[in-house]
Amino acid sequence: MPSAANNLSSSTGAAALLSTTTSSHVASLVDKVDQVVLQVGDVHSLLLLLKSPDVALCCSVLDTITKYALDSKQHREYLQDQDLLTMLVGILAKPPALCDAAQFLTLKKHVTACLAATTNVEPMTPAMRHPSLVAALLNLAQTEDNVEVLDETWTALAHVAREYGTKNTIRQANGIKTLVAHMALPDPDVRRSATQALVVLADDFACRSEIRQLGGLSALLDGSASEYPEIQDLALTGLSKMAQDSACRVELRKLNGHKKLADLLVAATAAPTGTTPAPATATPAGPLLAALASLLADADMNSAMAGTSVAETVSKLLGKEDAKTKRAAAQFLGTLGRVEANQASIRETGGFTALLNGLSHPDPAVVAASASALHVILAQDSNEPEILKSNVYDLLLQRMNDQDVREPVLLALSSCFLYSKPRARARINPPGLADLLRTATASVTDPSTIPVASAAATCLAHLSDDEGCRQELVRQDAVAALLQALQATTPPVAAIALALAKLMQEPAARTAFKPAGGVDVTVKLLATADAKHEWTTNVCAMVASASRLADCAQAFCSTGTPTQLHALHTPAALTALDTLLDHHLPARYWSRRRLDAHHRTHNAPFYDYPSTATDFPSLESIRTLPPDPRRAPTLLIDPASPVIRSAVTQLTAELGTVPVCNSALTAPSVNTPSRLLAVARAVTAVLGPAAEGGTAVAGALAAIQLAKRRHAIDVADVPPGAASTAHRAMVFKVLADAVGLWAGLVKGEYGRCWNTAVVDRASVEGNGVEREGNVVPSGERVTVVVDLETPGGKVLVYGSVEAKRYTRL
Repeated sequence: MPSAANNLSSSTGAAALLSTTTSSHVASLVDKVDQVVLQVGDVHSLLLLLKSPDVALCCSVLDTITKYALDSKQHREYLQDQDLLTMLVGILAKPPALCDAAQFLTLKKHVTACLAATTNVEPMTPAMRHPSLVAALLNLAQTEDNVEVLDETWTALAHVAREYGTKNTIRQANGIKTLVAHMALPDPDVRRSATQALVVLADDFACRSEIRQLGGLSALLDGSASEYPEIQDLALTGLSKMAQDSACRVELRKLNGHKKLADLLVAATAAPTGTTPAPATATPAGPLLAALASLLADADMNSAMAGTSVAETVSKLLGKEDAKTKRAAAQFLGTLGRVEANQASIRETGGFTALLNGLSHPDPAVVAASASALHVILAQDSNEPEILKSNVYDLLLQRMNDQDVREPVLLALSSCFLYSKPRARARINPPGLADLLRTATASVTDPSTIPVASAAATCLAHLSDDEGCRQELVRQDAVAALLQALQATTPPVAAIALALAKLMQEPAARTAFKPAGGVDVTVKLLATADAKHEWTTNVCAMVASASRLADCAQAFCSTGTPTQLHALHTPAALTALDTLLDHHLPARYWSRRRLDAHHRTHNAPFYDYPSTATDFPSLESIRTLPPDPRRAPTLLIDPASPVIRSAVTQLTAELGTVPVCNSALTAPSVNTPSRLLAVARAVTAVLGPAAEGGTAVAGALAAIQLAKRRHAIDVADVPPGAASTAHRAMVFKVLADAVGLWAGLVKGEYGRCWNTAVVDRASVEGNGVEREGNVVPSGERVTVVVDLETPGGKVLVYGSVEAKRYTRL
């Protein structure tokens, strides 16, 4: 510390001379002591004098040190380095021996004043964290009733409570209960310092909870209406902090806090009239708007503002010249506009027009606040007529390249693009789309501009709802650019993933996805995905969009994406998994162990891979894999195979024209038992009759020999008697889909597979299927199982004894 800090003469406002008369209580040292004038010129000497038994001398020294501490932060830090705080705590714990009650009270006033001045240091020093200091201050607050001592004590506690550990100590020592009680005292200085301490404690969640339980919210509401501006400011700041917790907002709603603040806002900003003069100390609009906005995070309190004069009052504040007031009013309108019920009030009172004017203000802070409010208000559908007849789109475009306000302006633009007409205007402006794409992809390289990239990507996501915009973005190679930007940050930008997911509604974008490395990027992101993050949901949406292309769906399945999506088990992941598997039926059958009737297999090769691997191999890899004698060969059923085409031709000739069936409701009119049995006979024609006895053994041996030679076989290569129940059920499904029947495929335990179909109840009654143990259920439609092992086939009612035997044995 420089010597100047130690020299009182260098400190403006500090006394350089102490004059005192020594006490007669030290007469034991000398018989008579004359008056002595002490010339003290340094702080160190003053600190030594604090050990004097003379109370008057100590008080004079403390007064001088307090003035010295108030001069500068450096002085306060120097005093703490000289262990002043410990000395002051020692005086409170052990006052001079010959000190009476009145003298001790005077001494406490000076000690607490010195503590309040000396502890006003930020960041906190180790001396301020000492437990004895906090304990001494709490003891004073809980036992003293002198308002001067309480005022300085709570001020000192507000200074030392910036540390989390100190907050916890105050809470555990029941200090918050004392604090709330002192906020109701008549002395304004005590109320101010107690409110200041509460504002500091309100930074901690546990303290906020206890303040709420002990009635602190009611005290803050009373303070917000105080006639003293300093108490008002502190109370409003405390309310803003307390309203961070939903439980506090609920309690404030019960106390009608939103109505009290709203009335205060209207009264404070009302123009004086002949009968209503302006208040002498009007509540500042900024803190009041901030506090009320914090309360309006509660939807019920926000909705309660509808029909009041709050929107009109805030709209008038937007017309003020003061930039701070305009900014606070714009931010408040953004909060008020989150609820649909307030939209009409905002429009009718001129709030929307005032926000548009704010976009042209020279102060960037006002522009940013206005754009942020418009981002919320423009997203409400009820404002569409107002949006379309205003020039908000043009105003936002003019501000889009201003570096100070790019993020809020882009967010407001993204809300504009929720409507078709602004999207149509963007469609005919390819340079504008290119600028947005460049902003979304280039800004991710700098962490400080990632919010700008996210806002631009949000614009692209909304623009991608327009077909023309999607086509133009694809022409500008947006898929590759966005994929590169998506993997440039950790974690990825959620809005970029959303833009990609929406962009891939365009077939050309899905076609460009895999060549641009989209599958690899997506798989890497899913490997680190967490269900709690927004970007995970958007990446799942990317998978769902890209999987509409069979090539992409195949690539995802071959890289283990179904397993990753299933592990996430979020609604978005399961939706993506369903979409992915709908476009890759072999993987669906492998993953879900069933195909429903609406899953049609006649458009692509169908196969079942009997493996527990986490990824599903592609058709090309299966055909090139070496033979594995430990497992049965994979059966490949290609609708274009001559054997399948021949069977379909014969079935079509036998069945004639089959009515078109697109849902389970019309399935019974198509699925007649005779048609199902015709398909069963066609399966026998393709694979041969089910093997029994010695024929079954020979077929099994033939299958083993085939497994040694080939990893996968076509239908035409199945040896006689080697086809399993699973093979027959798969062929039945393919043939039924090809001729238009409505049949499902189910994989059970121990390799058993079967086909199901919905038929009319009347079609199975009287046909030998309702004998004992095989009763037809009531209802117009029943589900049946097709027996493919009985010669000629058989239709079994689902749940019957024969059906259970067929599906389980």
